[in-house]
Amino acid sequence: MCVELRSKRLSVPWDEDTPDARGFWNYVRDHYSKCITLACEIANEHCGSDLSYEAIFKAVFDKLASPLVYLYEAWNVMNPEKKAKYNPELRKIHEETQKLAEKMLGTTGE
Repeated sequence: MCVELRSKRLSVPWDEDTPDARGFWNYVRDHYSKCITLACEIANEHCGSDLSYEAIFKAVFDKLASPLVYLYEAWNVMNPEKKAKYNPELRKIHEETQKLAEKMLGTTGE
């Protein structure tokens, strides 16, 4: 794949006000929230060690959290049903697209 196409495909939708962008940011929030929760749990379990809670939390969170570009790449290959979990608008769009495709291909039985 051409480097220019790959970089364009991987650019994170910072300011786009679209259902896909809103779903992506909800996915990001959910991912990082889970990482924070897990890092807190692990830091609490090891709080009595030589390292401080903050040092343990930071080390674990840094390992769990993915850079946005990788999250966006995962988002791009995620199936529409899973994306709909993060933005119900996407479910409606997917259903409408499916109906249109079936109508165009004549697979609806009509």
